[in-house]
Amino acid sequence: MMKSRSERIQRERSLQNQRTLNKIKLASVAPALLILGMGQITGDTYGAFSDSEAAQTGINACEVFPDRIEQVMDELMIRMNTLESDRGHMMANGPAAVSPFSFSMPSGADSASLKSMAAQLSQTINNLIEESRLTTGRRQSVQQHWESIQREHQKVMELLEYLQMNKFYHPGCLVIEDKQKIHELIRIFKEQKLLNEDGKLDAERLLLDYLHFENGENENAPLSATVAFSQMNTLNDQDYLDLMRALDETLTQLQIKQNDITEAQSQILLLAEQKAIEEAAQIEKERLEKKALEKESAQVEEPLGESDVPDESVEDEAEVVPEVTPEENVEPLQAEKEMTEIEEGESAP
Repeated sequence: MMKSRSERIQRERSLQNQRTLNKIKLASVAPALLILGMGQITGDTYGAFSDSEAAQTGINACEVFPDRIEQVMDELMIRMNTLESDRGHMMANGPAAVSPFSFSMPSGADSASLKSMAAQLSQTINNLIEESRLTTGRRQSVQQHWESIQREHQKVMELLEYLQMNKFYHPGCLVIEDKQKIHELIRIFKEQKLLNEDGKLDAERLLLDYLHFENGENENAPLSATVAFSQMNTLNDQDYLDLMRALDETLTQLQIKQNDITEAQSQILLLAEQKAIEEAAQIEKERLEKKALEKESAQVEEPLGESDVPDESVEDEAEVVPEVTPEENVEPLQAEKEMTEIEEGESAP
């Protein structure tokens, strides 16, 4: 014969009390915890009557009221949304892709072109250093968000434990009027990416128990078994581990690429120095060759002296003077002789 719901609740309550007593004995603080009772576990306590007092007075005591449970559910919803927000911020810090670096030594380039190429590689190295700095910052941000997630997750586990423990005490006092709130919480748990499937299913079953509390109605609705919510079996850290692994790999790739470019830059600068020496030697060679050609040309084109130049005017005069015969010159010579003798006679005393 199926036991009534009240009997099952009473049995679960007895088991829960027994577990509490065992904890009290192990902790060796029995007097203090016996005074506090279950109110130390469930939070606020209302109408703290014992079973015998309730039976004598006919008063049904409610240790926890629906408004307190609704407050816990409201806080649970806030914590769950914070978890999802932290996860979103954490995943937004994914690493940037690192393009591969390929290099082949240029041929035929002059020293100026090689030095310009080396300068461009310097800028690339600076960009890689900046990207490494940003990646390290993203890694730190992921770590900070993960720590926040762990804190929020611990709060979620405590709230679920609270709901779990209180569902066995006077469930008729725990009727939640806002059923939509419970449905919304169930949806949030189903969509939560940080909780594993077992943890989400346990939370859903717990919330369904509260959904079925309706002042003694649905007497045969089964209660889920007690679930020990804990961080170890509900927090899925795979996203965090994958992200940190990817960021570390990116930092390694950036460092390798930076080293490769630095090595290539050194080779280019060395080649540029060799090219500069060759170019200087070629320029000096061309200068000496040009000077030798200019000297040789100057020797070939040196002007002749005056003794070597024929006198054309003399030749012309020789051609135009007529030849005089002795007969043609006799009379003028005789006249000139007579004139001379006259001049000498006049001058004598």
